[in-house]
Amino acid sequence: MISFSVNSQTGKVEIESIFDKDLNVNSDEEAAFKIIYSFLPCDLLDRVFIERRSKDYISMFCGANDFLRLKYSTRSKWLSLRLPHDVAALNVDNPLFSAQTNKNQLHWRGNLQSLDDLKLFKNLIISSCVYISE
Repeated sequence: MISFSVNSQTGKVEIESIFDKDLNVNSDEEAAFKIIYSFLPCDLLDRVFIERRSKDYISMFCGANDFLRLKYSTRSKWLSLRLPHDVAALNVDNPLFSAQTNKNQLHWRGNLQSLDDLKLFKNLIISSCVYISE
């Protein structure tokens, strides 16, 4: 697991490992999780952590369930979100999810060109986190 904190002197978000489990997070993935963390509601931050449960991506959890999966490397850049049903219904034709062909799956994949693209998913990331926390 990873813990997030805000440095009270600098105001910067910091990520540090709680356990010795090797996450193999590259610098771009670390930067992406810092950006994603900054989007999340303050009242849920103490329940949010990341874990590698797959060799292909890193998951972000709120409590016992993952709401976001991320792969960010030189060859592949994407995230997938577990959208609430009502939000999914509104986003069936959203070009952000053009990479997701089966819209009946729980997690919907969206391709990223750069870390700046995470801003396009901000409200969807927040909705996914809040949904999974309930």
